[in-house]
Amino acid sequence: MLALRPPPLWEFFPAGLLLGIGYGLAFASMGLLVVAAAPADQTGMATGVNTIARTVGGAAGAQVASAILAATAIAHVPTLRGFTIAFWTFAAIAVIAVVTAALIPAPAVREAEPARRR
Repeated sequence: MLALRPPPLWEFFPAGLLLGIGYGLAFASMGLLVVAAAPADQTGMATGVNTIARTVGGAAGAQVASAILAATAIAHVPTLRGFTIAFWTFAAIAVIAVVTAALIPAPAVREAEPARRR
């Protein structure tokens, strides 16, 4: 939406609020899904990989946006064109991510491990 029509500044605040709530819910859910999918003896490793992937992804996204804005800046000032290109770039990446996620096969259902007695 931002790539099609640059909104007034005040519209960024409710959008940022919704985005923050969405990120919070998604990150919490992702951690639970990772723990549920990993074997019990590899839970720590799985959550660590999830955290690293999230951090690297965020850093890479910030660098891509910075590179686009720097490449389209005029006198060291980002332009509307730069923001438009960045928004379209991330929209395309999001579509690719959704398609990739849809192509991942569902995991096989595994039986619950029997409880060990001491």
